[in-house]
Amino acid sequence: MNKNGTTTPPIVNITNGSATAVSTTAPLSGVSSPPITTSGGSYYGVTEPISLATPSSLDLKLSTELENTLRSFNLFESNDQSRKREEVLGKLNEIVKEWAKQTSIKKGYPEQTASEVNAKIFTFGSYRLGVTGQDSDIDTLCIAPKHIMRNDFFDDLSEILKIHPEITEFKTVKDAFVPVISMVFSGIPIDLIFARLTLVSIPEDLNDLIDESFIKNVDEKSMLSLNGCRVTDQILKLVPNIPNFRMALRCLKLWAKRRGIYSNVLGFLGGVSWALLTARICQLYPNAAPSTLINRFFKVYEHWKWPAPVLLTHIQEGGSHSTKVWNQKKDKLHLMPILTPAYPSMNSTYNVSKSTLQLLKNEFIRGAEITRKIETNELLWPSLLEKSDFFTRYRFYLQIDCIAGNEEDHRKWEGWIESKLRFLVLNLEQTPNMKHAVPYPKNFENKTSNNANQMVTSFFMGLTFNFSNAPGADKSVDLTKAVTEYSAMIKDWLRTQKNPETMDIKIHYIKRKQLPPFVKDEGPPKEELKASKKRLSANSNPAEAKKKLKSDLNTSTGISSNSTPTTAPTTASSTPNPNDNPSTPPITGLSSSLNPPTTSTTVENVSEQKIDTTTLPLSSNETTPPSTSTSTITTLENQIDSTNVVVDSIVDENISASNQLDNSTTTTDESSTTNNELKNSVGEEDPSNVSPQQPVNTESKITNTMEVNELDFINPNQPPTNTVESKIIAPPKKPTINIIRGI
Repeated sequence: MNKNGTTTPPIVNITNGSATAVSTTAPLSGVSSPPITTSGGSYYGVTEPISLATPSSLDLKLSTELENTLRSFNLFESNDQSRKREEVLGKLNEIVKEWAKQTSIKKGYPEQTASEVNAKIFTFGSYRLGVTGQDSDIDTLCIAPKHIMRNDFFDDLSEILKIHPEITEFKTVKDAFVPVISMVFSGIPIDLIFARLTLVSIPEDLNDLIDESFIKNVDEKSMLSLNGCRVTDQILKLVPNIPNFRMALRCLKLWAKRRGIYSNVLGFLGGVSWALLTARICQLYPNAAPSTLINRFFKVYEHWKWPAPVLLTHIQEGGSHSTKVWNQKKDKLHLMPILTPAYPSMNSTYNVSKSTLQLLKNEFIRGAEITRKIETNELLWPSLLEKSDFFTRYRFYLQIDCIAGNEEDHRKWEGWIESKLRFLVLNLEQTPNMKHAVPYPKNFENKTSNNANQMVTSFFMGLTFNFSNAPGADKSVDLTKAVTEYSAMIKDWLRTQKNPETMDIKIHYIKRKQLPPFVKDEGPPKEELKASKKRLSANSNPAEAKKKLKSDLNTSTGISSNSTPTTAPTTASSTPNPNDNPSTPPITGLSSSLNPPTTSTTVENVSEQKIDTTTLPLSSNETTPPSTSTSTITTLENQIDSTNVVVDSIVDENISASNQLDNSTTTTDESSTTNNELKNSVGEEDPSNVSPQQPVNTESKITNTMEVNELDFINPNQPPTNTVESKIIAPPKKPTINIIRGI
């Protein structure tokens, strides 16, 4: 029984030996908690809400537009599709029950006793949360009694599923952190994991696994598998308004996938982590509409002080699995902890690396800017959901080719390589002069392979470097060690395979212009890309960006240039909302300490505080009083300056990447082409940075055959060379990037 007085329904009921479909696409569907109107009493989460404001007419209008936008991406299933999923789950449940019976007989159980042994299928993840889409897979868990082992699951059950006429694309990954069987059952993708309980048989009426008794005396893999269901059910119990949570989560998952930051295995965030982040915003704004939740999501996490953890409930210490509970001191190397609410609380984002964290932060900044403009009617929701510019963002890439001789070997080999790519990222991050190595969370069928008898898929990583501008500084990067160590670890697995000679991995270092044609359609349309680059170019000029954002601020707050308050079309009355929480403590992760002070902060004054301490966004019903308009503008201008620093760092990263080249020999014509590309990537040179007294060294231009002009790498603080006294300028070290080709 949850806080809404509703019990989570069972996944599948078996009546008279046949499967009866039970709706699991939306557990607790249509049930939501009443608005929270009291402070100091019961509330969801580890802190009191930030705002209790109810939706305005604008919020409801934006939420309707949001839902229409999501429907245009086919995120919602039809009734026929939902019924088909339920039928598939019923069939899978029947297969598991029969397998448990046959395995019991094989282990010496009498047939009568074996017929009473039961196993069962549970769902978790997006399907259990009720946010599954048309193309979504179903995360499933097989619960078996104590005499059935993991080997029985991966050997006997695998053979049964592999030859089933309705199952295709069958693959097992035994060596994953949570071992899994992947398949497509009647067109429905399914991931199936396993847990062995300390029970003689699984009760037919078992509906959930939240009770801690289920994880006592179980092996580690089983506990991790059980936590999938336990965490999902706890999330649904800890959000105040389930329908609004679902709508916001649908949007954020789509956004993360299109922006190339949805993958737990590659060091970004998986579905559980995105659900936890969304649930925390629902706790902080319990009565907010979905559009407001999306806006506040980016505002909060844009300024979150990682590695301060995100919590939905207080951490439970001790117990039978106390060593598994996340601990700030023990797990201090975790960069972005997002903790699961079920005991034992664990970090769902342990794979996040320095490179992927930086990209996530950049995307939060981008999302905050766009959702702010959506609320002021400057942009529409599709702007938030633009595809990632990954294949035009970087100048240098790694291409990882996965090669196998047949489909079955290729699926296993590809899954193994993908599950270990994060180790290649960590190796690259430790390489001198390497700044970031960012993987793309999707593989591609490599149609350019010359061997028709081989199956090849490719993964990609974007690379940026951190060369010093000091004269004589080392401007070389050697990727050999990182690549060879990763390849050796990957190929060590081949010794356990039947046909290791047919499997291979090749890693290539390539430039942007050498990207294969099969990735050209992955990015946004050219017109969207040009618009994004135009916005980025504007942000690279601090003065212009500040002027533009100040203008946007005046528009969004309804304050004219003479500081006379006006009523903006997107804001309501300046009278404080009576439903707002009168006293809101600082939120963990948005302050400078994990244990914030107990001093209360009034909601009306939140917008006037420093954004990097306790500032949190207000609902659209809350406006700044006229008497504070000037101080609010001043503070928000300071915040804009702070944001510009972050945006400028993004521009600098792109410029730095554009300046790095490999050590291949080029001609003078190629040098000219490269310089033109560099000029186009960073815009025209600022006239204010050019000394009018500096003569043009035409002789140097004629004799220079470097791939990049020396001015691109020279220290900007170094005085210009006197070209009258020196006809030839000694170029700095040529930047080089080395890698063993075709490894």
